[in-house]
Order: sequence, then C-alpha cells, then structure tokens
Amino acid sequence: MLALAACSAPSSDEDTGPIEVLPPDSAQDLSLAFDGSDDYASTGTAGFPFARLPQTVSFWLKAAASGGTEQTVITLRKDAESGVRVGLCGGALCAKSIYSRNVFAQATTPLPAGEWHHVAYQFDGSDDAPHHTIYLDGVSVATGTAIPEKRTPTSGFLGSTDGSELFFSGELDELRIWSVARNAQQIAAEIAGQAPEQEPPDLIAYYTFNELGGARVIDRSGRGNHALLGDGVSSRMPRRVLSGFAAGRP
Repeated sequence: MLALAACSAPSSDEDTGPIEVLPPDSAQDLSLAFDGSDDYASTGTAGFPFARLPQTVSFWLKAAASGGTEQTVITLRKDAESGVRVGLCGGALCAKSIYSRNVFAQATTPLPAGEWHHVAYQFDGSDDAPHHTIYLDGVSVATGTAIPEKRTPTSGFLGSTDGSELFFSGELDELRIWSVARNAQQIAAEIAGQAPEQEPPDLIAYYTFNELGGARVIDRSGRGNHALLGDGVSSRMPRRVLSGFAAGRP
C-alpha cells in the first residue's frame, strides 16, 4: 500500500510551491461504513473522463441489507445533465444514467448482504455499440448498450447520488476510478491484490480510506482528487471501521 508521509507544517520553494500536508495512515486496514440515512462523501474530479469515453470504477463492497430500495455507491455527474451512478437496484448491482434514469446495466440476482465482494463497472466507449459491463468478483453479471449523455463530470459522490438521496448502507473499501476500460484479466489482478496503486495517466482516483482520522480522504493516484466526508458536517460523515475485504480475495 502506498505510504504517505505526514508533515508537521507546510513549506514551499520557488520551483514546486507549497508542499501538501497529508494526514497519517492508521496501522490497520480501514473501510468506510455508511449508515444508509445521510452519510456521504464528495470527491475531486480532476481528469474524470467524458461520459462517452472508456472508464472503469472498481471497489470492494459489503452491503448491509438487500431489498427493494435503490442505493448509490458512487456517482460521477455533471449536475442533472449527465453522469452515471453505480450501486444497488432492488438489491442487485446496477449502473444507471443520472439524467434519463436509463439502465446501463443491471444484474438479475441480489447481492448477498453482509459479505465482502469486489465490484467493477466498465464502459468501453464504443462508437457503434456502447457497451457497459458490471463484474462481480471478476465475473460479468450484467451488460448493456445504452448511450450516455455528452458531458464531463464536474462532481463525484460516494454513498449517495448528490448528498441528498439514494444513500448506501454498508461498507466500502479500495475504490478506484480509471479513464480506461479495464479488461477481465486486469480486474482479476486487482481482486488478487496486484493492481498498481499508481498507474498514470489511467488511474485518476484511488481511495483506501486508511487515514487515521479527520474528514479528509486522500486520493492515492497522485491526481489530488481528495474526498471530504459529509462535506465536513460531522453528523453526515461515514465512519472509518476495521476492514475485512481481503478475506474475499482468492
């Protein structure tokens, strides 16, 4: 795991400017726990891909409960005009359009609650037949060919569509956003713990949630897309808890 050194105070020089102060990491592996009521985090969006270009979002997930409600794990959006949200629909994994609510891809079987699973949503950006795929533990469980809207995301959210609705209940860990369509072999390597922590320019956000405390979540990709828990409001911050996602690895 990428080591981030904590500095006691910011400094600067004429060539590089201010040196960013980063919070220290916990000695234990942590995940984020969302209460399903009002917890969320907002993210930076530097380098986020245009909606019709190739992209992949991957993460480890433990849903608290399945059911008929819709829950959002991650959203990449341009206001209400464009974007994708990945989460649960009726307990099953799904990816939907923010603008039209069209289904990009949706699994037919509910995700087992209380278990860690690896999830990846991939869009290949094909001009003639846009192709969306959802992988569960490295296996394709849903596909679709709907065409996304023409916008580049200007906001990102974890655990909600926009900090006000479709909240996620459960735990989230090791979330990555890529500006390429990752193939099945690359996704399998990530599940096995072999994904690179930095792979510029394709990896545009990577969150381990291992910060020792505070409202800030560090983007380990080097892009600076740090996240803010609850937009700084303590009652809306997901909690950092001990993670057990590695038990689901092959």
